Amino acid sequence: MTALARNHAILTQNPKLQKDHRLHKRVELTLRGRFLNETSEEHSFVSVNLSCGGARLRSNNVPPVGHNIVCYFDEIGRVAGKIVRHTEDGFAVGFNTVQSKRDRLADKLIWLDNKDRLNL
Repeated sequence: MTALARNHAILTQNPKLQKDHRLHKRVELTLRGRFLNETSEEHSFVSVNLSCGGARLRSNNVPPVGHNIVCYFDEIGRVAGKIVRHTEDGFAVGFNTVQSKRDRLADKLIWLDNKDRLNL
């Protein structure tokens, strides 16, 4: 086995060693909220992490991948998105936002993260 193949095997077996290819930095925040699925049913969630491009949410109700939802975060407000994958305790959603909304969302996430870390 070549050194390159050995390194590739190590990286693929250990997800913590893999480089994060996300476009936006994730912030570990626990925010409560609710979401409406495509049939307008309302369900609650708790966020695991968020960025201005998406979020990982913990919920007992998991919509199918590809479905559109509208998230209402208690401290952020309304954000529309699409289910991109399921997780062991919920799902990940990619936000469908324009650049100005992403900028406002990024500012709010930075403020919330600093508020919690600095006890403001």
